[in-house]
Amino acid sequence: DAVLSVKDCASVLLFTYLVVFGSSSEKEKQRADQVNRRRMYVERRAESLVEWKKKSARETHTHRKKDPFSTMYILKN
Repeated sequence: DAVLSVKDCASVLLFTYLVVFGSSSEKEKQRADQVNRRRMYVERRAESLVEWKKKSARETHTHRKKDPFSTMYILKN
């Protein structure tokens, strides 16, 4: 969670910087686009990593049993 909050702070700072100083030149706009794209990519990677960790934790919890009813048993209890 700390990583996400730091990232949010960085994006907010970037946004305020762009608003205050105004990305007037085309080069600055391209740079802002690049930074935004990179940030989106990093956020997506972080989300997918969190999902993957949750999934792997669930799988290790069930011990990946071959018995088809084992998952049903776990869900019931």
